[in-house]
Amino acid sequence: MITVLSIIIIAITPLILYIAIFHAGLSEKESNWEAFGSYVGGIYGALGFFAVAYSIYMTKEQFQTQHEDEVFYKSMEGLQTRVLFIPKKGQDDSTETSIAKAAVETLNKELENQTPDMALRILCNNPNLIPDTNLSTIVDAVNLNIKNPERQISSTVFLDEVNSRQEPFHRSEYLKCILGGVGFQSHEIKRALTAAGYTSFYKAGFEHRKLFYEHAWGTVNSHYGEEINLYIKKLDFILNHIAVSKRRSVHKKYLLAHISKYDIALLFYYALTYSDFDIVKLLFRFDLHGEVRREECRYLLFDCPSEEKVLADLEFIRKRLKINT
Repeated sequence: MITVLSIIIIAITPLILYIAIFHAGLSEKESNWEAFGSYVGGIYGALGFFAVAYSIYMTKEQFQTQHEDEVFYKSMEGLQTRVLFIPKKGQDDSTETSIAKAAVETLNKELENQTPDMALRILCNNPNLIPDTNLSTIVDAVNLNIKNPERQISSTVFLDEVNSRQEPFHRSEYLKCILGGVGFQSHEIKRALTAAGYTSFYKAGFEHRKLFYEHAWGTVNSHYGEEINLYIKKLDFILNHIAVSKRRSVHKKYLLAHISKYDIALLFYYALTYSDFDIVKLLFRFDLHGEVRREECRYLLFDCPSEEKVLADLEFIRKRLKINT
């Protein structure tokens, strides 16, 4: 209805202008009609030219939009149908899971295995971050191996001994003497360090945690490196396509609606570890990392960090890669 009305207005406007400007009404003089015909012919000829040009432009835009949609939705289909067949232990069959889910679960398992080392690193760099409860558990585990009660130590003495050594290296040497070297600790001490590593993991600065993220990624890459590399390349292509698309907002909403929580968690881990500026910048531009603040996404991360911790890590990434938002 609006289109028809617009066409009618465009069609009669030249007539109205002709009458208003030249005060020309209906006439019986042939010369007046000739002048009117020339005027109308010129005006509508020009309008016809513009109409053809506009039609060509709209057709081109429509074809471009259709092509962009086709490329985008086919790329999304390829991204969504990624699966891995993970062999079950002791069985001939396999279970089907997504690349993102397999990678995130492996990352979390590796981080869990590293919690004793994380506790030791915190004790070497900032021992006061270890909660008193965990400190007492560690000391109790140490005292189990000391038969003489007079030689047993308290949490206060243990912490004082660590703090009295200013250099992390000297603290590390002391801890080896008291707790045992890595791989030679008693079961009780390792369990106490594991608990301390869990509770203190996100208390440590990102520069300390980054080492453990990188180690975990090394394990993931040894299992799924080729698949993850292809996954990142596909996502990079999609994000670059959206960035120049005429239907940017529609494609962005579609991507956010169809990307899984495991994808979000994997991309968050990827940004924490890698310095691939281009892909990480695009992830921030489309706020994919902002999605990780949701509880269902944070729940998939190691030890379910608080929203404040996630935001702090996101801010660290922005500053590290100098991303302006």
